[in-house]
Amino acid sequence: MQQTCNIPSHFPKDSRTWIFVGNRSMTATEIAWLNEALTQFVSTWQTHGKSLDAVGFVLHNAAIAIVANENAVKASGCSMDKINHFVKDVGAQLSIDFFNRMNVLLPDSTGNYELARFEMGAENMIHAAVQEWGEIEEKL
Repeated sequence: MQQTCNIPSHFPKDSRTWIFVGNRSMTATEIAWLNEALTQFVSTWQTHGKSLDAVGFVLHNAAIAIVANENAVKASGCSMDKINHFVKDVGAQLSIDFFNRMNVLLPDSTGNYELARFEMGAENMIHAAVQEWGEIEEKL
């Protein structure tokens, strides 16, 4: 299934990216709810009173992706704390652990990404250590 991200065209490839891979895949209902919650979160996300230019979406049915164009306003420690609080809250509501860094997304034999455990040396892995949008965009 083709992943839809809707990253605005003005976002550079080095846009700051946060990935939180869950411990299970989500249902279509959960994905719709979480995408709406992400849209609401990024529309009000601020750092020191300044709005951040960001988007959020469910990635491959099992992860949260938040991408910020920091060309005008850079995310601060406080704004990153808000991400963690948001992800912890939605994870609790969905009974999903988004903070186990051993959870990753790996492509199967057909190129579709699915939930997996970290494998040293695995190619095209999407995981929590990703920091820039370009690292993910090239895998979609």
